[in-house]
Amino acid sequence: MAEFDLLQAANEGRESQEITAEDIMTHDPICVDETAGVDEITNIMTEHNVIRVPVVRCGNLVAVISRLDVYSSHNDFRIKSEAKLSE
Repeated sequence: MAEFDLLQAANEGRESQEITAEDIMTHDPICVDETAGVDEITNIMTEHNVIRVPVVRCGNLVAVISRLDVYSSHNDFRIKSEAKLSE
């Protein structure tokens, strides 16, 4: 369930008190295994225009990765790489 789902329900005139997660959740979400690389996750986010991707281990949810997580990890890696180069 994302913000967009809630906005869409509100746009349809539904009262938030009447809406359940089941009503608006994605029933077959695109997930990645916990071993997925950043490139794969970025490609999924781009291809499917999603801002979060569920991460699973043996079919069970273990985390959710956001665009900010991907950006932050890339930025952290860049900063660490630049620090090593300047040593």
